[in-house]
Amino acid sequence: MAVNVNRSRFEVTLSVDAHVPNFFGPLAGVDRFNVPTIGAAIFKQQEIKVAVQLDVTGSMGGQKIADLKSATKSLVDTLIPDDPGNQKVRIGYAPFSSGVNAGPYAPSVVSGSSAPGNCVYERLDTSFQGTDDLPYGQSNFKTKDDLSGAMNCPTAEIMPMTDKKMLLKDTVDSYSAGGCTAGHLGTAWTWNLLSPVWSSIWPSASKLEPYNNTGVKKVAILMTDGEYNTVGGTGCNGATATVSGNFATDTCSAMKAKGIIVYTVGFKLNKQSAKDVMNNCASNPGNAYLAEDDNALKAAFQDIADRINRLRLSSWSPIVSDGSAWRHPSET
Repeated sequence: MAVNVNRSRFEVTLSVDAHVPNFFGPLAGVDRFNVPTIGAAIFKQQEIKVAVQLDVTGSMGGQKIADLKSATKSLVDTLIPDDPGNQKVRIGYAPFSSGVNAGPYAPSVVSGSSAPGNCVYERLDTSFQGTDDLPYGQSNFKTKDDLSGAMNCPTAEIMPMTDKKMLLKDTVDSYSAGGCTAGHLGTAWTWNLLSPVWSSIWPSASKLEPYNNTGVKKVAILMTDGEYNTVGGTGCNGATATVSGNFATDTCSAMKAKGIIVYTVGFKLNKQSAKDVMNNCASNPGNAYLAEDDNALKAAFQDIADRINRLRLSSWSPIVSDGSAWRHPSET
């Protein structure tokens, strides 16, 4: 038996040499016939949108940020191969620390005409915090002008969906670590990257399909190395950990209700409260990873990438051949 996978043609072929007994064969000295059989299945690849929350807080400095870069680039390599054929995978990044750097999209999500440092925090009205509502009025995001003593955002900017492999790898390579852990904001912006409600904010090349589009799978990967401890751009001491953690889990619940598949990766977590948020956010217990070292982090990202690739194969249509002509089984 031989199995051949042709990714460019989206085809899997199974070849089997079957031996059929010949009951009258002994009279002619032939005990059996060799009957070659070939089976194949043509599959349709679903489109995949993957939003990755990346912790670039101060505790991620040194070797830890290097490990995260390596793991993320391996994930990109797996999901977007060098010879992609009919490529249907797009990836976006939501880096976070004390806030989120919304980059060129900041003016579109705040009440004023600009945000200092393109830095955004919670919604003006926190009742919108666990939603993907389009920013408008009280659902806009706070800036440093709305807060007292808020820390700066990371230099790493939000990156909308793209299939540009080298851009994705070069971008994550440019990240540096600093600031506190407003993980709920990272989770919120991970959802924003996947939400069709936000299509008017993102570039046309980052188009987002409706949630009920069965031809598209949406995946969120939430990575952190610590307890979510910062609300309003200040903290780092855990005093607001319950608030930040609750905001994050509420956002995760809302994402999952929309059909988004959520994976979580906790890197060297040392507090049970941080592990609880990761476990509660994941779509199921098997989607929650705890990585205690760099090898485990890379293995977690690789396993998630492999699982996402398996999601891509759907709508199998089997066809068979007797060695001379192809036909669907219903035609036999």
